[in-house]
Order: sequence, then C-alpha cells, then structure tokens
Amino acid sequence: MTIYVAFDDAEHVAKVLLDAAYTNVEGEGLVSISPVDNLFWINSKSEASAENLRSIGGQYEK
Repeated sequence: MTIYVAFDDAEHVAKVLLDAAYTNVEGEGLVSISPVDNLFWINSKSEASAENLRSIGGQYEK
C-alpha cells in the first residue's frame, strides 16, 4: 500500500496505520515514511501541491 500525504501529516497517518494494523503477532509488517520530491497529476501534467494531499476527512490534534 502506498499513501501520499503532506509532510506535516505523515507521522499522524503512520500512527493511525500502526494502531489499525496492530495484532501483536510477530512479522505484522512495516510502516515507513519516505520523502517524495515531486508528484504530478497525469491528466493535467501539473505538479501536485501539499494542499492537494490534505485529508478531506475529520480533524485531528497535532
């Protein structure tokens, strides 16, 4: 699974994934945070902005 989010949201999203996937079984898997220099929308050939990657859902405390 690959999820792209704004830099400021990455740690929160990783924690949500860890909480949701946790089963206390050895070898459950990994969650990584990796920087991405640029993302581009194919249909418009334009660069995606950090604002494009913001969640539309509920708010959370940082």
